[in-house]
Amino acid sequence: SNPLNLLTRSFDIELPGVSHLLLQYKVQTQGLDAFEVKKIDWISDDVKFQIEREYNRISLEERVQFLINIDSGKPDLFQSSPKIYETVVADRLMEGVKWKTRIVSSQGEITDVFKTKLKGKDTRNSPKFEEMVEGTLYIPQKLNYKVFDMMYIKKQQDKKVLFGIQVTRKQGGQRKVTHETFENWKKEIGIAGDNFHFILCPHPDDADRAKIDFEDFKEKIPYDILYLPKDYGNGDIGSDNV
Repeated sequence: SNPLNLLTRSFDIELPGVSHLLLQYKVQTQGLDAFEVKKIDWISDDVKFQIEREYNRISLEERVQFLINIDSGKPDLFQSSPKIYETVVADRLMEGVKWKTRIVSSQGEITDVFKTKLKGKDTRNSPKFEEMVEGTLYIPQKLNYKVFDMMYIKKQQDKKVLFGIQVTRKQGGQRKVTHETFENWKKEIGIAGDNFHFILCPHPDDADRAKIDFEDFKEKIPYDILYLPKDYGNGDIGSDNV
């Protein structure tokens, strides 16, 4: 079955007596592909958010197969693969993963192994750092949440550290964080000092060239780049305790 069938099936919406959402398309009208290329032109962010929320009701296997199909050349007509990719990454973290990672710092780059397994999810929009607990994956549901797509807490040397993950399928795997945006986010979440760690999760094909551009930062911020398998699996976790 196609994960995008959710766009044509009814689900609960606020207005009584309305059973379906209307999809509006933006159609290319010039060039060799005129009137043959189309994509969803979301009529409101609220409609888009309701549909994205439905992705989590589709099985993990279906979502993974959808991403593999897109990677093999099938068109992403509904521009849904970025959000579906986020849900796949989140679910894999809950199952436990052992992925290759490239650590970037002022001392250069090294290759390591990223291992973690989380136990619960929290989808509050603005969780506070002091309230976050170890083992929980925090996934703010704001349409454009500042800085990170998901976060979790881990203690390192008796220090509570926030690991923030940026997920992207953008070609090249590059993301940008401005100093002003980051400082505002720190105030909103209530975190001070260097109790945070950036993780970039690009498309599997872009991991070698992916990077985070820290704009207007005085110091070099270390971060990890995850190498997900092309099958979007958990990695070679074997019998290891992740």
